[in-house]
Parts: sequence; C-alpha cells; structure tokens
Amino acid sequence: MGDRFKDVAAGLILLVLFVVLGLFAPSLPFAVSFVGLFAVLFNTYVLGKRLFPSTNPILTTTVALIPFFAFQSIAQTIWFYLGWTLGSTSDVWCTAGAIVITLLIQACSTDRDQKDVVTQANPTRPRTIALGALCFAISCASAIFVLTIAIRRATSDALLTPWTVLPPGTIPAIVIAWLSVYLGIRLTGSRGLALVQSLFALATTTAIVPLLYTLGYGFDGFLHIATERLILATGTLTPKPFYYIGQYVFTTWVARTANLPIELVDRWLVPAATALLLPLAVFLSTPKGKKPWAAFFLFLIPLAAFITTTPQSFAYLLGLTALLLCRGVASRDIHPLAPITLACWSLAVHPLAGLPIILIVLALLCLTPTESLLRARLGGTVSIILVVASATAIPLAFYVLSLHGSTPITWNLGSIFTTAPWQMLFTTLSPWLGNRFVVWPAWATLVSMALPVLLIAAAVADLASHEAESRKTTGVLLAAAMLLFVAGALLKSAGDFAFLIDYERGNYADRLNVLALFCLIPAALPSLERLLKKTETASPLLAAGVLGSILAIAAANSYNALPRNDALVTGHGWTVGQSDLAAVKSIDRDAGNKPYTVLANQSVSAAAVAQLGFKRYNGETFFYPIPTGGALYDEYLKMTYQEPSRDTAADAAKLGGTTLLYVVVNDYWWNAENLAESIGNIANGNWTIGDTTQGLGHVDYVFKFDVSTPSNAPSAASGS
Repeated sequence: MGDRFKDVAAGLILLVLFVVLGLFAPSLPFAVSFVGLFAVLFNTYVLGKRLFPSTNPILTTTVALIPFFAFQSIAQTIWFYLGWTLGSTSDVWCTAGAIVITLLIQACSTDRDQKDVVTQANPTRPRTIALGALCFAISCASAIFVLTIAIRRATSDALLTPWTVLPPGTIPAIVIAWLSVYLGIRLTGSRGLALVQSLFALATTTAIVPLLYTLGYGFDGFLHIATERLILATGTLTPKPFYYIGQYVFTTWVARTANLPIELVDRWLVPAATALLLPLAVFLSTPKGKKPWAAFFLFLIPLAAFITTTPQSFAYLLGLTALLLCRGVASRDIHPLAPITLACWSLAVHPLAGLPIILIVLALLCLTPTESLLRARLGGTVSIILVVASATAIPLAFYVLSLHGSTPITWNLGSIFTTAPWQMLFTTLSPWLGNRFVVWPAWATLVSMALPVLLIAAAVADLASHEAESRKTTGVLLAAAMLLFVAGALLKSAGDFAFLIDYERGNYADRLNVLALFCLIPAALPSLERLLKKTETASPLLAAGVLGSILAIAAANSYNALPRNDALVTGHGWTVGQSDLAAVKSIDRDAGNKPYTVLANQSVSAAAVAQLGFKRYNGETFFYPIPTGGALYDEYLKMTYQEPSRDTAADAAKLGGTTLLYVVVNDYWWNAENLAESIGNIANGNWTIGDTTQGLGHVDYVFKFDVSTPSNAPSAASGS
C-alpha cells in the first residue's frame, strides 16, 4: 500500500506541475514539453504495472503508452463534441485527464490483479544465441531489401498496381522474412526475438505503399488529410461528424506535439502501427516459457486493410489488437482494461467497426475464470447475449437511421426469408475458383477465397481438441464470426444503399465480413500453434511440406494485400499521378478568380482535395465530384460513358452554381482518345497535360466549357 500511495502522490505532483506550466507558462515550450514527457512516462510506468503485470517494467512502460494514448484521444473526442476548440489548451487538459485515469487505475485496482512472476535465470547456450542472431540477421536483410526496393522505385506516376514496378524478388524476400520468424521461434523459443522478427515481416508488406506512392494512395486518404489539416488550422469542424474523430484528434495532436507535417503522421499511422501493435499483442498474450507460434501466423491477417491510413483501417487495427490481447486476460498476463480501452478507442474512431468489436471484447471478458459458480453461469449467458448483439448492432443501426431519414436506405425485409442471403453466404465461404491456367494469380485468388474456410476449420479443430484450454474463448469468437457473416449476407440482401455508387453499395456488408475474419484469427491460433508444435517432432519431410504450404499461403496473402492487375483480377484503382496535380493547378490558374465546376474521375478529385482543400461548395455539392456517389459524379459518367453534350455540361455547371465548367479525362480512361476527340468537338477550349510518350497514367486531357456564352461547337458530339 505504501508503494501505491507514493506512486499516486508523485503522479499528482507531476500532474499539477504540468497543468500549471501548460496553462500559465505556454511561452516556455521546452519546460512544458519536458515536464509533460516526464509526467506521461512516469504515469505510463504506473499504468503498465497494472495492465501488464507479468512483463518487464521497461517494456510495460513503453506498451502502456498505447492505452494512455487511447485515454487521451477519447478525452479529446469528448472535448470536440462538447463544442470546444482543439489546440494547445485541449492538449493540456486531455493529457491531464489521461493522467488522472491512470492514477485512478493505480489507486483502485487490487494487488491480486498483478501476477506474481518468479524469474529464474535460465542460461542461454552459445549455440542458441548464435542461431538467434542468424535468424535476426535474415529478418533484417529481407526487410531492408524490400523497403530499399520500395524507396528506390518510389514514383509520382499514376499506378494501377505496385507489382508492375516492384521486382520479382519482392515476394520471395517477404517469404524469407516469415521463414526467419518460424526458424527463430523453433530454434530459440524467444518471445522477444519473435516480437522483433514479426514486426520486420509485417513491415515488408505494410510499408510498401507509404514508401512507393510519393503523392499518396487511394482517394479517402486525401479527404482525411485535408480534414485533419482543417482541424489543425481552426480547431474544429462544421458540421460535426459522428465518426472519424477518434483518429483526427490523435493525428492532429501528434502533429502539434512533435511538430511534424500532418501528411507524414497520417500516411504512416496505420502501416507503422500495424507492424508494431499486432506483434506486441501476441507477445503480451503469450505466457512466458511457451513458444510464441502465434507471431508466425500474423501473415494470415488480411493486410489489405492496413496498407494505408483511413479511420476504418485504424479502427480495425485497434479492434484486432484488442481481440488478440483478450487471449492474455484469462491467464492474468493482461488486465481486462487493456483490451476494453483499445475497443473504446476503436469505437471513437469508427462506430461501424468499433461497436461490434467492443461487444465481442466484453463477451470474451465475461468468460474470465472465476471461483463463483453463479458468476460463471451469469457470465456465459451475458456472453451469448453480447455475441448476438455484436452481429445485429450494425444492421439495426442502419435500419434506425433510415427510419429517421439520416441515411437513405431502401429495405426489402422480405428477402431475409428467401434463399438469396444464404446463397450469398455460401458464395462468400466457398473457395471455388474453377479451371485456371495462370498458376500464381490463381493460387493467390484461391487463398483469399479459402482463408475464411481454413480459419473456421482451425477454430473447429480447437473446439474438438481434448488438450485445448481455450475452448470457451474459441467458441465465442467462432460464434461471433459466423453471426457476422450471416449479418453481412442479410444486410447485403435486404438493404439497398442506393445513395452510394454501384460498386460501393455492398461495402457496409463486406465490412462485417472483415470483422468476422478478425474474430476467426485469434480463434484459429490455438489450433495452428499446436500444428507447428507437432512439426518439431514430425519427420523432416512432413515438417517441410507443412511449412512450405504455410509459406505459400503467406506469399499469396502478401500479394493480395496490395492492388492487383493480373490474369484473374482486373484493376481499376489508378492512383493520383503528377499529371493529375498539374491538371488541377492548370484549371485553377485558367479560371482565375471566377468560380468553376469540374467533372473528373476519382484520382483527379483526390488531387484537387490535396491541392485546394475544401475550396468551394455550392450548398452540399463540392466543386469536384466525390465518387462515392452524388449528382455531380453522375454527370461525369454521363459525359464519359454516354454521348458527350453541352446540355450535360450545362447541367453539371448548374449543380456547381457556376457558368464555367471543366472536364478532365485521363489517358487510361476507357476509349480515352475517341472520347477526348468527341468532347473536344463541343468544348470552348481544350489542352493536354503530361507526356504522351511515357505510357498510360501520364496524360490528362482538359476541356473547358463556358455555358453562359453561345458556342459554334455542336451541342452534342457526333460519332461518340
């Protein structure tokens, strides 16, 4: 009790000193930063002793920064929704609030929450040290090779897939990184070595996109960065969204505190955090003395969700980390507050991901061993209720929102009682590919289709095993996953998200499938760990065959993580290129001070957001199309997929509230050359941006319409 009182007293003194300096001496930034850093580190040391009691104090202090950041971000989220401005004042008060929470945990938690660990000196043989050093060197070499290649091949050109610029040796190098993880675990059994090696192996995939795409990747990321830049400048958003804020407050806080560009913070948040958090979660949840085979199976995670930063991907990451941490709660290696805190942060970042996750985490924690028979039975009942609620929460939320007119969804509830959703579910879980004669693309596609079935089989094997100590946890996770798959099929069948563009209308249902996969991964781990344990005593030929098959799956998952364009997958996601940025600047310069509207594809719109931010709206219509849906994007599709006409140009200009309209066509757009000629025939003017000799992705055709003046051009293009 004496040590506890001393920790709390010291924490309170540092808290008061930090608040006084932060609020009344902001002109002394060095002193504020120094005291703040010391206060945070001391209190995370205190927090780490409670949340991760069986781990080395130095490591627990570092790891406890994660729940501390969660406390701070949740506090900033509440601050934002209370209507107060984000900035230096919110940083002080919300950091102080996080410190108060850590002190309350220290003051209120009981001594029995800590697990007594008997540390024995087990001398490591020189041979084991040498083998560990060799495995570590292989991990470093493979990671350095892949990351160096990504840096050297970095480009500002528009890409359809990164595999066209990455050398053939990239996938083998990634496989070698995962092979070294296996060898390190088998030869040394070191949790620390497995932590570092799996970190390197994950980074060989997650770090490629932020290194390779110098201008940024995708479309959503540009919107989020522009929003974060606006928060940094103004401290708020109007109107206030009911999602994403859990990420925005964290990235802007990091940018302010570390004086880093918000683009850099946002770009690396999820890719770097994925490589760090998931191995840490496995490390902390693996008991001492047990080989950390789970670290080797981290390649099973669908890494496509973690190669770039969006609130959805960040919420996924926090939720998956929380699920992995739950594995250590039963053995009392991890305090239940750790996964609960990360699940709450996930909810603050994106409710559509965080709500099911927090319900599943609570369901798992209800299974914590207890000597009370009544509590055990009650916990099982509550767990079942929470699992059912996790699967129904999102469909019910959409239904309620649609009833209140917040989200225009058309419902066909009668389809629930037909065979359509069950056929859809069967298709989702059916790994049938058909006859193909392209081995590598076919294998990669087959693995992506078969992954849910493989994980379900591994989870069922754990339930059937007599040596399983994790049956209850596995049962809850498997039940949650299957119910989420069913909920996804029912939502896709019964709900028509007509306000979204065609190819995105099934996204919300697909996200439930992703959450189901995240539940299956920790459910499958016990069985997969036993499989690798058996390879240690199996014949060399059998062990090599099992390991080779597993590594082939790892190779396919890494290939699937990045955008594909091959014999089986037709890529459509061209990224922002230098010509897109040049086209945006050229249009803005040509328009001068006159307001204008633009019809363009997703990449050009993303370039506009990057260059101009949220420059102009006409009511709720942004002056560039937002390709998740909307009337302006519909006009772009009319101009490019139907017969181009000045009437379409006039309709688009009216939507934007202007008389000046520009149309941009990329050279990789379907029928681009003929389309450019057709639109050029009816436009008031046109010009070309980029170099036509470098191949697709380097040229933008720009067309100008002034609908307020008559034109000698025909009203519609002929022969288009």
